[in-house]
Amino acid sequence: MLTPDAGPLSSSSSAAVVTAAAADPDTVEELARHSINFAVLKLYAVQPLMQYRHLLLLADLSGVFCITMLLLCAYEVPGLRTIQHPSMREAILVGWRCLRFWVANLELKLRNTLVVGFSKGAKIATTADRVKSIKIFR
Repeated sequence: MLTPDAGPLSSSSSAAVVTAAAADPDTVEELARHSINFAVLKLYAVQPLMQYRHLLLLADLSGVFCITMLLLCAYEVPGLRTIQHPSMREAILVGWRCLRFWVANLELKLRNTLVVGFSKGAKIATTADRVKSIKIFR
C-alpha cells in the first residue's frame, strides 16, 4: 500500500506498485499482451524508417534490437502462448532483416574507411617525407 509520506520515486512506493500489479494474474496477462502488441507494432512502424538516414536512426536501431530480443524471448513460451500476437513471428523476421541490413552496411563502410584512410595516409606521408616508396603502408 502506498503511504502519503513516501515520495514518488521512493523504493517503498515502487515495490507497492510492482506487488499490486503482480498480485493480479489477469492484470499481468493483460499488460503482457499490450507489451507484445506494442512490440509487434513498433517493428512494423520502424521498418520503413530504417531504410533511410534520419534524426532518430540511433534510437531506432537500439529500439529494434531491444524489441526484437523481447519478441524472441517471448516467442513459443508455453505460458505466453495465449497472448501472442498473430504476426509475432513475422515481426521478429522484420526486426532481424532491419538489423542485418545495417550490420552489412556498417561492415562495408568500415572496410571502405580503412582502405581510404590508409591510401590517404600513404599520400600524406609520401608528400611530407618526399619518399618514392613507403613500405609501412603496403
